Order: sequence, then C-alpha cells, then structure tokens
Amino acid sequence: MLFRPHLIPNWRDLTGPVRARFVSGHYFFTIGQHCEEYAYDPNLYFAGDEISLSIRSYTLGYDLFHPHRTLVWHEYTRKGRVKHWDDHTTANKELVGAAWHERDVVSKRRLRKLLKEEENEVELGRFGLGSVRSHRDYEIYAGINFADRLLHNDTIAGKEPPSTFSTEPEWAQQFARNYTLTYSWQPTDVLLADDLQFVYFGIEDANGKVLYRHDAPFDSLEALGSVQQRQVQFLAGSSPARLVVWPVSRSQGWMKKTVYSL
Repeated sequence: MLFRPHLIPNWRDLTGPVRARFVSGHYFFTIGQHCEEYAYDPNLYFAGDEISLSIRSYTLGYDLFHPHRTLVWHEYTRKGRVKHWDDHTTANKELVGAAWHERDVVSKRRLRKLLKEEENEVELGRFGLGSVRSHRDYEIYAGINFADRLLHNDTIAGKEPPSTFSTEPEWAQQFARNYTLTYSWQPTDVLLADDLQFVYFGIEDANGKVLYRHDAPFDSLEALGSVQQRQVQFLAGSSPARLVVWPVSRSQGWMKKTVYSL
C-alpha cells in the first residue's frame, strides 16, 4: 500500500491535531514504550512499512493523529543521491545478500498476511498485530476492507476518521467499488475544431459527480470517421450514469459538450 498526500481543508481554523488513519515514517513522534512494544519488523522492505506501523500501532492501543500545522518537512525525492535500491541489485548480491526486488517479495508476503489479504505460511511472531484492538477494529476505524481492496466513501473523501456507520452491514454498503467500463462515442456527434487541443472524457454519476476523467490529446485519437471505444477502470462510491465528451480548442476553449447515457 502506498499513501497519497491530502490537504486538511480547514487547518487554519483548527486548534489541535486531527485523528489519522495512517502514520508517516517521515514524521512520527510517540513515547519510548511504543518502540519496545511495536518492534520494527526487519523483514519489511521500504513499501509497506507505514501501513504496518499504522495498523500495528492502532491495535497496540495507540491513537493516531496528524498535526494541523506544518512543523517540519524534508525533501523526499533526494535527486542526485544514491538510493537503497541502487545498492541492492543483482550484481551486488554477494555484498548485500539479496537484490531489492527479492527483499520486496518477502516483505509484501508478510504484509499481506498481517493485513489479512491472504493466508500464507508466513509466521509473523512478535511482529504481528496487537491485542488491545482487532484487525476489524482498524478496518472499521480507517474505512478499509483489505481482503476485497475496497475503500469507504469517507476514506476516499479524506474525512476525519472514524468512518461513519450505525451497523456493520451499513458500513459495508458505503464502500466504493471498482468499475471496469467500456464506453463508446461518435465523433460526428461532437463539434470539433481545426485547432483541437484535446477531448475531455468524463464519467459521471446521476448527480453529476465526476467519477473518472481522461483528457485525450487530439493526436492520440483514432480515425474520426468511426465510432471510438475505450475501456477504463476506476474506483467510485456511486454508480456511473453518463459519459461527457467535451472538446477543447486552442482558440475557442471549451466547446459544446455531448452527453451519452451509460
């Protein structure tokens, strides 16, 4: 699991930290006892260490928070500097013991066992979950279904946890779903210009919320004399209802859009 940053929209009005689903290894402060109870798994390799830190800390009984103001920062990309995967290569195996991708396979098998995404022969031992809260407690709090790889609508929206629900069945109904959709459009239905820059494709729900967007450069479109088709995959909390095709011209800007029912 990889995290993406998200803005705390009302941070200027806040007077204290907000509850968090996840923690970041870049900025993690706690009491010394946590370091003894948590015990970092030495077989975790890079990707996955922070979701492990999040769920294990939560099940150990620790509450998670984000600061509402930026206190420190660091330059993440480290451009021009050697990365660990530059050293842990197949050519250097005699020195480092294993290439980075081999360590990554071991690491992610352990992580999938920890998150209950799969059953395998991995023994986590002292690097498993805590006993104060359960794996399910964390899923409900964070709005995640690990086994089915689904996110609660509150989680997608970036709302402060815990996810909202009255009963667990109701909670399960509020998850976004993965959609695979093939849509088609007829270029002759759309007003095109000589200086067309791109064509906007938007899949919306019945309320007009954009579930998926693709801006197709004009030179990437196929022969405009035939019906165009495209298959897409996306995650959404509501059902697709319509396709919006909206050309953009360099001279005219946004032109006339065409709406197709799905």
